[in-house]
Amino acid sequence: MRTAAKKDDNHNSIIRDLIKIGFSVMETHQLGKDKPDVVIALGGQTAVVEIKNKLTRGKLSTGQSDFFLLWKGKKIVAYCTGDILKEWGMR
Repeated sequence: MRTAAKKDDNHNSIIRDLIKIGFSVMETHQLGKDKPDVVIALGGQTAVVEIKNKLTRGKLSTGQSDFFLLWKGKKIVAYCTGDILKEWGMR
């Protein structure tokens, strides 16, 4: 039996920030270790986001890198909300 997927310490605060800004947010971290943590949308655009720990500057695992290479849509690795806003052209 699989245990619940672990969220990075900054996960919940980033999600709260995105919702306050007006993003739609669907958490997907529980789908499996190589899947992105969240799917976000705003203004008709959608992206998958992998949230990494800002203190350790975590890197993508091999499986996550493979997923990102094959994903045809927008993808973001975020250590903070600002990383997502920058990729969205909001900063």
